[in-house]
Amino acid sequence: MPPKSKSLSKSSVKSVKSNSFKNNIKSVINRNGVVVRFDASRIENVILKALLVSKEGGRKEAKDITKRVTFILNKRFRNGELPTVENIQDIIEECLVSSGFRETAKRYILYREQRRKLRETLVTTDESIKLVGSYLDSLD
Repeated sequence: MPPKSKSLSKSSVKSVKSNSFKNNIKSVINRNGVVVRFDASRIENVILKALLVSKEGGRKEAKDITKRVTFILNKRFRNGELPTVENIQDIIEECLVSSGFRETAKRYILYREQRRKLRETLVTTDESIKLVGSYLDSLD
């Protein structure tokens, strides 16, 4: 995994806002290890939801933060390296905090943790169901 870059400088932020940089991220690795198409609108939607829940911003702020996230992704992942969903979520957190949206960042972090626990619970439940099923099959 590439090393983390430092915070964006003021000149970097201006270049992000100018829409002049090219997004080279075309694919990401999802949680199942499958390579899927990169979709910046998904990032914008999750940021917008977090901003609205925290009442710290709206669509304009979500678009600006999404541009910063995409800019950082392009700086960190070069030469065909693919970011994971976790990499993207970490960068979203960084951008929320560095942009001063602390309450939004806090809620986003808590949401991520809740989703992680839910995924673990679903895996455990699925494994338990399979175990009981195989036990019952062995009794037949």
